Formats: sequence, structure tokens, C-alpha cells
Amino acid sequence: MPVSLTSTTWALALTIIAGIASASAMSFEITPYPEHPNTTVVRANGTIEHGDTERFVDLLVTTPPSARILVITSLGGNVAAALALANEIEAREFSIMGDGECASACAQILFPAGFYSVLTPGSVLGIHSCSDASGRNDLCNKEIAKTAVKRGFPYVLISIEK
Repeated sequence: MPVSLTSTTWALALTIIAGIASASAMSFEITPYPEHPNTTVVRANGTIEHGDTERFVDLLVTTPPSARILVITSLGGNVAAALALANEIEAREFSIMGDGECASACAQILFPAGFYSVLTPGSVLGIHSCSDASGRNDLCNKEIAKTAVKRGFPYVLISIEK
């Protein structure tokens, strides 16, 4: 009999499967845009964790930037937290500017959520598949691919056999 998973179940499963432990959550701040000092943007730096969506929204409410641009540097983090933050980025029509390294959940979930998504010169996207203690996790990979395709990004699951 097929099993039907709710979005809450997916979020819990993805958290357990692909979560990355971290000592510090992502920080958010309003900063001037370098090329246009009178324009302010949101800068995000660090590991994606639960609570980031709330911190992002709180910052926008208390100190709205003059441009809807999120400049981000992140090596990734919790998949479920990234999916929640990506939904907020998309709903608010923020563009994403990867600055430095945008890897894992940053590259595969947040970057595609932008109204426009660009990299600063010399920046990189780091893409890999989901895995857990038993190896590659196809359910997580398919969910991330489905989310990226929904946002207009071509996505291919790559399988390298040894």
C-alpha cells in the first residue's frame, strides 16, 4: 500500500536525513550595496538552520532594505530550514546574489528561489547529492530536484556508480 507523506512529514524526514549540525546559525543584516551606497540589501552569512526564516522576516519588518536583494554566503545546512526560507524568499520576490561560496542547501534550494539569481565574480555554487549514514538518499534528492524545477531551474539527478 503506498504511503502518503504530508509536508510536515517531509520537513521532518528531510531534517533528519540531511540536516547538518552547526555551531552558529545564519546571520542577517542590512548593508549598503557596494556599487550603490545609497541602496541597502540584506546580507546573510552562515549555516542554514531552523529559525532563519523567522530572523529573516523579523529583519525585514524592523529594518526593510531599499532593494529586494539577498546577498548570501553559506556552505548549506538544514534542508527543511532551507525549504522554509526559500518559500519566504520567493513569496517576497527577493533576488539572490551568491557571494563567495553558496553550497549544498544554499546552492540547491535558496539560489533557485530568487526572482533573479546571480553570482558575484569569482563566486561558486557547490552542488552535491543528499546522503545519510547509509549512503545516498534518493527521497531527499528527488524533493530538492522537484523544488528546483518548480522554480524554473533545470535539474538532473546525477548518479555515479563505483
